[in-house]
Amino acid sequence: MVSARFRRHSRGLRNHFATTCYPRRAAKLASTLRFLASSLQHISGNFRRKSTTLCKKAAKFSQQKADSATLCKMLPSAWSDLLAMAVTPSFQLQIAHHLKHWILNFLSFEMCSFLAYFERLWQRAMELQSFVLHEFELPKALP
Repeated sequence: MVSARFRRHSRGLRNHFATTCYPRRAAKLASTLRFLASSLQHISGNFRRKSTTLCKKAAKFSQQKADSATLCKMLPSAWSDLLAMAVTPSFQLQIAHHLKHWILNFLSFEMCSFLAYFERLWQRAMELQSFVLHEFELPKALP
């Protein structure tokens, strides 16, 4: 659950984490996900009410009322189970952990591709340099 203190200071935290540092961006994303998960609890109550009325209407029109009623009872409970999983601190830690590894993998890939690009550029420059005739080589090249 997100505390009231976090809700009061969420804008300040957002400004604090708005830097170019990648770990801070990951922390910002994790805190945003935590905040969204807590706000989804409020939405889930509305979702349950709307989904149950929708399921009741669907059951009226269905030939197999028992099957649709069972499905409609399972839908809100599955939704609330997912919300509960999103709010737990261990799930938040998993998100932060995977984000950290993803960011590091992305940066290492970006750096490797950047270095490979400059290595290819250097090789092309060396190949072109071998084709260029310098001033002192001109008399030898001309008949």
